[in-house]
Amino acid sequence: MLSHPWRRLSPPPIDTRLEAIPADADIWYLHDLALLPGTRGSGAGARVAKLLAVAARRDGYGTMALVSVNGSQGFWERQGFGVRMEEALGAKLSSYGGEAVYMERTLAGENFR
Repeated sequence: MLSHPWRRLSPPPIDTRLEAIPADADIWYLHDLALLPGTRGSGAGARVAKLLAVAARRDGYGTMALVSVNGSQGFWERQGFGVRMEEALGAKLSSYGGEAVYMERTLAGENFR
């Protein structure tokens, strides 16, 4: 898993080195989650997503965001993320590929048990 604070509605360009976390970061951004083939379907991805949500909220972030690629939208929806598309995102998502979808999850009020 690779994740870090970032700016809402402004996913970092893919294949670009991030020099620093923006001072005005206002969301926790999930950049990538990779599982070994043998762990897929085991619930490991959901457990990692939950752990990241707990950490993000602990660190003061009320929202998590990601860009869904490679047909992963359904998985992320099951983790509480919803599609949030705005016209300004079109150009930013173009480097992610044709099926890229920006998604957010609100953490406020969630009970992490």
